[in-house]
Amino acid sequence: MEFENQINRLRKEVENATNKRNRAEGRLENLKEQRSQILQELEKMGVEPNELDSKIKALEKEMESLLKKANELMPKDI
Repeated sequence: MEFENQINRLRKEVENATNKRNRAEGRLENLKEQRSQILQELEKMGVEPNELDSKIKALEKEMESLLKKANELMPKDI
């Protein structure tokens, strides 16, 4: 009887591990698809993935500059 309990417990553990593996494989496929879509979008924008950080920093700097300029152009005596 003890062997039967151990076998049943092991069977459940194998089922659980199989289910986890299947979910992980599904998640991996979703992530691969998302990655592919992001890379396609970057390509459409003319940005290489390895240039992304520098492009973001340049855009942030440009935004800061434009905000500063907009603030300077705002009338102060209203």
